[in-house]
Amino acid sequence: MRVVMPHMWCRATGAVVGLLWFSTLSAGSRCEFKQIESSSLEPGFEQGMTHPLLIQTAGSGRTAEMIDGLGNITLYITTAIGNQAQHGFTQDEQIAASEYIQRLETNKSIPYAFRQCHLSPSCDRALAKAVGIPSFLRETARELFMAVGSFPGSFPLHSHDRTWALSLAGSKRWFTSPPGKPPLRPYVDHDEDSLKRAGFQYCVQHEGEVVFLPRGWWHAVIVQSNWSLTVGGQGASKDLVFSACRGDLAAFTSSRPHQLNRLDPSGISPAGHAARAGHAKLLATFREKGADLQSPDGNGWTLAHHAAKLGHVEVIQWLAEGGISVTERNRMSWTALHTAAKAGNVEVIRALLQARAMVEPKDQAHDFPNVMLYSMQHAHRLVRYTVRAQTRNVQCREVS
Repeated sequence: MRVVMPHMWCRATGAVVGLLWFSTLSAGSRCEFKQIESSSLEPGFEQGMTHPLLIQTAGSGRTAEMIDGLGNITLYITTAIGNQAQHGFTQDEQIAASEYIQRLETNKSIPYAFRQCHLSPSCDRALAKAVGIPSFLRETARELFMAVGSFPGSFPLHSHDRTWALSLAGSKRWFTSPPGKPPLRPYVDHDEDSLKRAGFQYCVQHEGEVVFLPRGWWHAVIVQSNWSLTVGGQGASKDLVFSACRGDLAAFTSSRPHQLNRLDPSGISPAGHAARAGHAKLLATFREKGADLQSPDGNGWTLAHHAAKLGHVEVIQWLAEGGISVTERNRMSWTALHTAAKAGNVEVIRALLQARAMVEPKDQAHDFPNVMLYSMQHAHRLVRYTVRAQTRNVQCREVS
């Protein structure tokens, strides 16, 4: 069913028809990044790339349809955007993208919103279906994202895994600096003049252009137009990793156990990526094919740790019901319960407690004689879980 968009959303949709994958503006005078045509790029080009790129692409003319397909995706909005830039999970409110755009027409108190789609399989499916992932960028699509903002909204200076960002509407100013110690304080906003004086590379990105950044590059983004909409991907996703992140059952029809157990360069197996993305059905397929779902990965994490960090209750429940451990410890001696608490995933904590994921008495030897696990829900209720290791008695109470 086609989504009917609010006034501002529909108006913006009509304004960019035919611009996706193509920009008629000359890039030379407004971008210090290396510029390249997408037709010259093959999957895997990222491996040898050490500097930012502005990629010019040639187009499909489906912009209005694509933006329309993104309207029901839930965005996370927060006033603590610096914390979100550093940790990725902070949220004060959840709101449909179309509603947020409509709100920007009259209220710009929160002028920038972000959504990481690996926190929700439905978000990943909606984005991949509406926009599609260009073939030359399939190996940098472990985690998809969507960002919406209005002038003068900005995202603070931060860095992460390699990434690409496609502008579907509006323009942005990018400021980048190589990996290492940043020239300015990270995770806070800096004005354009400060960023330029500090020597950041500068680039204006217009509709239909892709910005690519290698791993670890510091960057700040400032919305230049009335509003902007960007989608993109982060993290390496070569071979089966891409399909595991999408929950693509058909891609694993002929897979053998050794393929499913193979760790990627980040130390995570396809099953680990499926757990991170919330794909319980794919994990069931992996078990039928003989994959090892019990052993920790190259980082010492179990499937339960991955699901707990990213809030995937269904995966936790599937693991517990299938007899797959949700109580193993990682190299820091943390269980999935600790991981969920640190990430603030309240529903995962509840699911783990229902699965009898208690903290063991030996926690006393790891400075956890009385473990206090804190988590924050978007409604601002602090849920405090006090786990008494000595008696193995779990007490829960909500503090308003």
